[in-house]
Amino acid sequence: MGRVRPVRIGLVGYGKGGRFFHAPLIAAAAGCELTGVVTRSAERRGDLERDHPGTPTYDGLAQLASAGVDAVSISTPADTHVSLVLEAVSLGLPVVCDKPFALQSAAARQALEEAKRAGVPLTVYQNRRGTGTPRWTTRAHVL
Repeated sequence: MGRVRPVRIGLVGYGKGGRFFHAPLIAAAAGCELTGVVTRSAERRGDLERDHPGTPTYDGLAQLASAGVDAVSISTPADTHVSLVLEAVSLGLPVVCDKPFALQSAAARQALEEAKRAGVPLTVYQNRRGTGTPRWTTRAHVL
């Protein structure tokens, strides 16, 4: 049997949530690979290089998708979540979005309906401190 290819996960945002929760959990999850990070901040790009040497950075989600990611995790300011989710869904990428998912229920419904219409898995990240690796990283192969 050949070696199973890891699930290639991209991260959008490298602030507190991306840097201290999403990136380390993705990088540590068996069968997953932190494939790249979208951040335009030179400071955060430097942080990423120190934290995860050699991990590529991208200016936008379309570039990250072109790098061949299998799914994305969005950890950006809450007011950007829905637009980034919609963009990821339009690119056919399964999405894990940080909380709060949306600032208005109508926007949340729109994102859920678009994902359903496109047949793209979409879920909200809820950290579970003290319970080990999040299930979405260990079960990402079902995406």
